[in-house]
Amino acid sequence: MYGIIEQIARSYEAKTTGKLGVGFLNLNTGEEFYINGDTVFPAASTFKLPLLIGLFDEVAKGNTSLDELHTLTKEECATGGGVLQLLTPEVTLPLRDYALLMMIISDNTATDVIYRYLGNDRIDNIIRKMGLGQTRCDISCDHLVRLTYGIPINISAQEAIIMFDDGSPFDDRLYANIDGPNDVSSPKDMVKMFSLIYNGDITSKECCEQMIDIMAKCQTNSRIPYYLPTRGPLKAKVAHKTGSLAMVANDSGIVMADGHNYVLSLFCYGYEADEEEKAQYPTGHFFDHLMAELSRDIFYAIC
Repeated sequence: MYGIIEQIARSYEAKTTGKLGVGFLNLNTGEEFYINGDTVFPAASTFKLPLLIGLFDEVAKGNTSLDELHTLTKEECATGGGVLQLLTPEVTLPLRDYALLMMIISDNTATDVIYRYLGNDRIDNIIRKMGLGQTRCDISCDHLVRLTYGIPINISAQEAIIMFDDGSPFDDRLYANIDGPNDVSSPKDMVKMFSLIYNGDITSKECCEQMIDIMAKCQTNSRIPYYLPTRGPLKAKVAHKTGSLAMVANDSGIVMADGHNYVLSLFCYGYEADEEEKAQYPTGHFFDHLMAELSRDIFYAIC
């Protein structure tokens, strides 16, 4: 079986002009496979996974409650995706709702509420606790998006949002410096995080179950889950987190179907479509199709 999975993954690696990272772990047998498993990739929004784990670790320790309320100010709104920046100012939500929005629609403002709540020390501590070798969460979503699109750090949140919405051009060199302040991870680190959650080996088992329930509600489903069956005997439950930036597409998560449970982590950076792909996928979501098809082929090789 694993020779087939390697053959499938290698065939997709050959298809892309970018760097492809693949991590696979069979949660039933412990067998695993990697392509560029220890390679450090721009994490984009997949860096929100260690933030979720860090928050639930604080809950498990009794240091906070998911019912704790936070009132959002205009200056806390982050550039990039999400709905919170569009809501009436001074909205008050519990931490559980910020965590939910962070994971299921990748809301950047919700993420930065969690990021500031935890602080760098607690984020670094949870990364060390999990024994991750290639993961860093150096900067907030707002900082990362500003870096990516050349938006000055010293202007107000509202001015930054306007610049982003007006189509500020990206320069991937501004965020692809892996050694500088950045949010980065690797296929192997993502596989480890999801396996710790699945096995209840980080925070409490109850908190791990809640994290899986949150990520199973993810609404950015154009990659790993896209071609997987949603009904019938092989109905797949996928608890995952995507990440996207210019020239970057990632998706990692747990796939559970008919007793076949595995972690799949996909990273792709620098993919440029050829003319045939541009004609086939005029919307330009080349990454999505590559990852969705790779996920589909691995799923049916296993199930």
